[in-house]
Amino acid sequence: MVSDPRVSSLLSRLGGLYRDPSRVDRDASNLIKSAVGLHLVPGIAPLVENNGNASNCLVLQGTISIVYLGQTYQQLVDIYLPPSYPRSPPVTYVRLAPGMYMKENHKHVGGDGMVYMPYTHEWNARTHSLIEMVVAMSSVFSASPPVFSKPAEAPAPAAADPPPPEYTSSIFQSTQNNGSSIINNNTTSLESERYIQEQMQAILAREAEEANRAADIARQAAREDAE
Repeated sequence: MVSDPRVSSLLSRLGGLYRDPSRVDRDASNLIKSAVGLHLVPGIAPLVENNGNASNCLVLQGTISIVYLGQTYQQLVDIYLPPSYPRSPPVTYVRLAPGMYMKENHKHVGGDGMVYMPYTHEWNARTHSLIEMVVAMSSVFSASPPVFSKPAEAPAPAAADPPPPEYTSSIFQSTQNNGSSIINNNTTSLESERYIQEQMQAILAREAEEANRAADIARQAAREDAE
């Protein structure tokens, strides 16, 4: 298969990092042009190996397909080709998409996202390939996905509108108060009228009494004149 120009360009930038750059070029190009590696993009990134050595190397970044419960998902991965490739196996890390979390105690993925599989553990430069490794990884992750998403938290309930003011009791009280005032006013008016009537009756009684007294005096005077 024809080499991918992107891979060739990156290998030229890495200089003499690989002892067999043509093999690296061929394997990486075959993978990204295959059906299982269509969503992988070549690049250069630092890799820290188990012995503590760190170096920039070729990395294939993107997604691989997994099928879980009848649904196809794209799992983010970084596939590093260490400087000792193909004598040493690729080093793969699972990456997290936003909102995803690493599954704890996964059989094939460490807490740092590093992938452990029998295929890479038994890696043989003469018989193994990157394409077969990705197929094996897709199979392993389809049986047990290494990541999961948490259910979205339900939004906090909107603050309830404050209840309307209680007018009933106030109105009732106001009505009671107004009624009391009306009753008091009416009572006062009746008492005033009764007082006035009593006073008028008292005045009339005095006037009648004085009139009778004056009549008695006049009659007595008339009798005296007649005698």
